[in-house]
Amino acid sequence: MDKIAKDIINDIVDTPFDFSLKITYTNKGILSIDFIEKCCSSFENHKFSYIRERIIRYLHGEMVNFTDIPYLINANTTFAIKVLTECKKIPYGKTITYKELSKKAGNPKASRAVGNILGKNRLPIIIPCHRVIGSDGKLHGFTGGIHIKETLLKLEKSFIV
Repeated sequence: MDKIAKDIINDIVDTPFDFSLKITYTNKGILSIDFIEKCCSSFENHKFSYIRERIIRYLHGEMVNFTDIPYLINANTTFAIKVLTECKKIPYGKTITYKELSKKAGNPKASRAVGNILGKNRLPIIIPCHRVIGSDGKLHGFTGGIHIKETLLKLEKSFIV
């Protein structure tokens, strides 16, 4: 077994919705969050258990801060890093368009590229790409499916103070 595989930790988290989460960590931080078929929780205590606990609190309607969580970003260009960095700044309960995000990332004509970058975001919820919508006000694309994007947006809108 190589060192990277040996350092991988997986948590399976049940949610109050019709999906569960698989959270994958390395020894440096969170690597990915995947939406999976509804199942039971499965996890052990480890140095990143606090991340799992925050995600669970978020999924139960609590406004949670994820800014200090260590993570491994999945981006191979400067523009992709800028898009994901700007996306992380979108406030809880708010949405912006792909076009607005492309402007914030420094390329106002790259809305389609922003969509492609967000489609590869391995850290939904932590980097809240569900908060990015089409210029037409509609929901477009999401790793877990549009119904999960809609679920997360409704969760945030219903708990804004």
